[in-house]
Amino acid sequence: MIEEIDSILGNNHDTFTYFMIGKLYFCEAVIKEVLRIHSVHPLISRVLNEKDNVGGFTWNLGQMFYINLHAIHNHKYDWKNPDEFNPERFLYLEKEKELNKKEYHFIKEELERRTLFAFGMGLRSCPAKDLAMIMLKTMVVIFLRKYDVILVDQEELQINYENMLNVCEELKVKIRPRNHK
Repeated sequence: MIEEIDSILGNNHDTFTYFMIGKLYFCEAVIKEVLRIHSVHPLISRVLNEKDNVGGFTWNLGQMFYINLHAIHNHKYDWKNPDEFNPERFLYLEKEKELNKKEYHFIKEELERRTLFAFGMGLRSCPAKDLAMIMLKTMVVIFLRKYDVILVDQEELQINYENMLNVCEELKVKIRPRNHK
């Protein structure tokens, strides 16, 4: 991801453009993979606005359902090796460019549209999801252009699942100024 950031944004560490951020395909894939494994909202709720048949049962108007996004995002039938951190699952190699540089583009498969709901789903999905992704990539770029982050402890993340939001309770890292070449 740092190689991609450096190759697209170059040596100018003060400015970058919207179009440069838009070319950070691998960076976006890493963000999506993190959101897949650790959904910010592990559960979302929906209320039926009319009588409907769901799962072979008839449900009345006003019935509330909880959708377990954490389970959907980590289900072995929808995701190959769901416990493995693999951002490449959101990319495909379009072509080899000169000097073995790789250009990545997002997969437009049915699988991604059906099973990655990091910003909600359906008509009630987040209307600002594209803006949120731009903001996430911008924050990653600003931080990783200036600092190296070294994971101190390889243990599993300590996630608090007690609320409707997932909260990382502890992540031990070392942060140091980046040595630019």
